Order: sequence, then structure tokens, then C-alpha cells
Amino acid sequence: MIEKPLISIIVPVYNVELYIERCLDSLIGQTYENIEILLINDSSTDGSGKICDRYARLDPRVLAIHLPENRGVSHARNRGLERARGSLTAFVDPDDYVKLNMLERMYQKLVEDEADVCVCGIVRVDTRENVISVKGDDVFQGTCLELFFAMLRQEAFMGLGGTLCRTETARKCLFNEEIYYGEDTFFFYQLNRYVKRVTRAAEGLYYYVCRDGSATQVSFNERRCTEVRVYAYFCREAREKFPQMLPLLEGRALFANIRLAVGAVESKTLKGHRLLRYLREFHENTRCCFNKKALVECDRLCFDKVALPGRVKKKMVAEMVLLYINAELFWVVTALYKRMKKILCAVKRCVAG
Repeated sequence: MIEKPLISIIVPVYNVELYIERCLDSLIGQTYENIEILLINDSSTDGSGKICDRYARLDPRVLAIHLPENRGVSHARNRGLERARGSLTAFVDPDDYVKLNMLERMYQKLVEDEADVCVCGIVRVDTRENVISVKGDDVFQGTCLELFFAMLRQEAFMGLGGTLCRTETARKCLFNEEIYYGEDTFFFYQLNRYVKRVTRAAEGLYYYVCRDGSATQVSFNERRCTEVRVYAYFCREAREKFPQMLPLLEGRALFANIRLAVGAVESKTLKGHRLLRYLREFHENTRCCFNKKALVECDRLCFDKVALPGRVKKKMVAEMVLLYINAELFWVVTALYKRMKKILCAVKRCVAG
């Protein structure tokens, strides 16, 4: 019997003590047993590091690596790729978990379809494991660029979780450590230079946990601004290389910029000149992307085919127009709207009381 190749599973860890045990139990229990689990603790301030050490003592396939300072998920994944001994690498986030046959099934697909990368269907769940939605009924086979476009159109999960690829290829596309959000989409785009074929295990094998406080739920922090810079890069690339995708990318860029701009104004820590500097950056980005086709694509933005309520769409378009006109005007109107909303809520409570 031919021994199956070693698969390295890279798990970047940061302040997930409430979730990581479930994740690690699902990895240790894999039916595909020839694995190593690299836990890259990115200077967690909670009990995550101790949990990593405990699992490393319990199972020789687990290695806990503690980084001296917090430098973000891209840096952590790169350190994992440096230490990976497997010819194949899988990426899993520490607050998610997977089916026990995920690696077995994905390896089978990789071999059967003679592919370089395999992705799997995603099940979105809440913190109590209630299913929100499933992405994976459609079977994808094609190039990495086609997968990138499918992600942008929300026909495939936009994330690195549940991805199996050749380690040598991943090392050619090391994560940009100046990118803290959107790094996974950028990674898939970079893979296109080296990957000929991508396949997909359609079953829902990866459980993506939607939780408050996760990286994707944060409305604003300074690291998150790298997301809009990623979209700005994609838009520049599209204008030259794939103009048919430009409206979709510009629509996503508009959505990301307005979400961050509102979050910046509502932030309790960002004030004065620092706030204005970010708003001016969002203003310039918006002016570059603001056009009818991009607005149509932005209007279609939804998650799992559930459209945004009409009132939310109208408010979002109004915010985009304000941001397009002037950063300072956007700041004043958004702050006033926030204050008026608080006053109205207080009046309603008084009337109800």
C-alpha cells in the first residue's frame, strides 16, 4: 500500500480560547491521519497559547509555535509555511471546525482531477452550531482565476478556510504581511500564476463560524483599511487584464470603502486629523470607483442571495454620494445622523416608559 503524503495544516491563532478546542478536536480526529497541525500563536493575550501547548503534549502531530509579537494573520501563515514539512498544505481558521473526513475527501478530489488546489463546500453556522447557510452544491472545476471570479460573484466562499494546495506552490505566493484583511482573496489571485487546475469537493466539509468580535465582524480598525487597498489593486489589474470584471470589483470596492468610512466616524478611538486622513483616503477611493455600473453591482451585494433591505440600500447609496462629494461633509452628516438617532431612541424610551 502506498503511503499517503503528509498534509500540513496551518492554524493561525489569536485570542480564540472559547473556540479553538472544537477546531483542534475536529483536526485531530481526521480520517486522513498522516498530518501535522501547526498552531501559530500570534501573541494571544487570552488562554489560547496554553491550549495550544496542551494539545501539543497530547498529540505528537501537533506543534505549537509562539510568536514574540502580534503581527497579523498573514505573518502567522507565512511562519507556518516556513515550518511545514508536508507536500500538501491545508488552511483552517481557529474559530472554525471541519468534518472528520474533510482532508480525506479533498485529497481524493485532488488526485482524481489531477488538480493543484482543492476547495470544499462551506457551511455557515452560528456559535451554537445552528446552520445559517450552505455553499457547496455547485461543483467547481477550472483555473484559479476563475475561482477568484467565482468568489467575487459570491458563487464560492470568499476565504482561505477549507483549501488544500501543494506546499511548494503556496510558498511561491507567500502572504503579503502588510495586508491584514482580504489577504486570502489576494493569495488566490497570486496563485493563478502557478496553478493550472482547481477542483472542488462540493460537500459542506468546512464549518465557518459567524461570531461577534471575529475579524470579519469588526466595523473598523486601522488594520482593516488594508482591505480597501487590496480592492484598489484588483481594480487597477482589471482595467488592464480583465475589464469585464471591473464593475464587480468597483462595486465591492465601493461597499468596502463606505462600510469602513461609517465605521471610522462611529469609532470611539479615531478622532481629529487621524479620522480625517482615513476619510480622505476613502473619499479618493470612492471617486475612482463611483459609476453607474459599479453602483448596480454594489446594489446586488448580498450574502447567500439574501438581498439587503431597501431602506439599508438607500441609506448606503446616500452615504456613498456624500463620501464622493467631500470627506468633511460626509463626516459632519454621518456624525449628526448618529447623534439624532441616539436622541430619537432616547425619546422613544421615555415615551414607552
